Amino acid sequence: MQDSPGNLFADLHPDPAREVFETLVQTAALTVERITSCGQTSPSGEWLCEPRGEWVAVLQGEAKLLREGDAQEIRLGPGDHVVIPAGTRHRVTATSREPPTIWLAVHFEDCEPEKPARPL
Repeated sequence: MQDSPGNLFADLHPDPAREVFETLVQTAALTVERITSCGQTSPSGEWLCEPRGEWVAVLQGEAKLLREGDAQEIRLGPGDHVVIPAGTRHRVTATSREPPTIWLAVHFEDCEPEKPARPL
């Protein structure tokens, strides 16, 4: 058990050269990460494809995601979130540098959500 409360905006270490991934909680079925991006994107021509489902939210800054087969990017700003089902190929096409993009990512064993996510 954590002795004192944490803060998602404390102890940020933005790095213009790389994204910073910090695991906040990890169990066998769930991982919660804080990711700090400073203009990083997925390498040209490369797709991300996770074996587990992923829920991502932007806490600060802005980002754009593209899922394979979608005609338009998904724009995310503070408070916006999206579910990426396991095995879905996707790319990060933009993140803001100033302010850095702070993501909250929850990786989970994939299953159909009981309630559909609100469309963006």
